[in-house]
Amino acid sequence: MNFPEFKSKKYYQKIYIIIRELGETRFLSIDRSGCNFKYSTNSNQLDFLGNLDIIYDKDSVQKKLLIDYHQANSKVHKLKAELEIFDKYVALYPNIENKISSFTTERSKNLLKLESELSAIDIILNNI
Repeated sequence: MNFPEFKSKKYYQKIYIIIRELGETRFLSIDRSGCNFKYSTNSNQLDFLGNLDIIYDKDSVQKKLLIDYHQANSKVHKLKAELEIFDKYVALYPNIENKISSFTTERSKNLLKLESELSAIDIILNNI
């Protein structure tokens, strides 16, 4: 089995932090008796890797989802305002109603997608 080359300059800090976090969550045992820490686990590889999905930064995921939610919500408000303005111009200029209708159809589809995204993000946030 070929393993990727280890480049300590680039990844050492991240690896160190992850290993320390695993030690704090009791997935790894840390022997601190000597000058070098020794890491071990009582789990076999499949059990260990299977339990890693429990370890994730919930706050980070929630923050990212909230950012996505606010961005989508902002787009929803913008599209709703555009649709209202298009309706206004249809009333003012009935001779270009067909052209305006093509704009409203496209934006209505985008609005539905964004509202579905908001709903999905809301469901995820309530269940993590």
